[in-house]
Amino acid sequence: MENEILNKIKDTIVPKKKVINAEGAYTLFKYGQQLTEDEIYHRSIDSINNSIAARSQGGKTYCLYEFDNTFAKMGENISKYFTEMGFAVIIIDGNLCKNIKSPKILICWER
Repeated sequence: MENEILNKIKDTIVPKKKVINAEGAYTLFKYGQQLTEDEIYHRSIDSINNSIAARSQGGKTYCLYEFDNTFAKMGENISKYFTEMGFAVIIIDGNLCKNIKSPKILICWER
């Protein structure tokens, strides 16, 4: 009985360790916190938008964004997002050339 009470008190004070999968461990390592795929998608969109803004101010008309293999599946959704915004988008991956290890998206625009 005493042990049960002590265990209940301990459980409320000491947080239980969470079990994480490989993707969770990767995001914890890369971003310093666990992120969902949706959060990573939105961070990628924001990062690409910032790159586009910076490059267009410098007179450039393209942006090349590299993904890591863990989240390569987001490439299609990101491509669709920027295509719908009027950009020309090319996915550069192993389907285009076998030597490409990390997928990339080339985003181009007119001045």
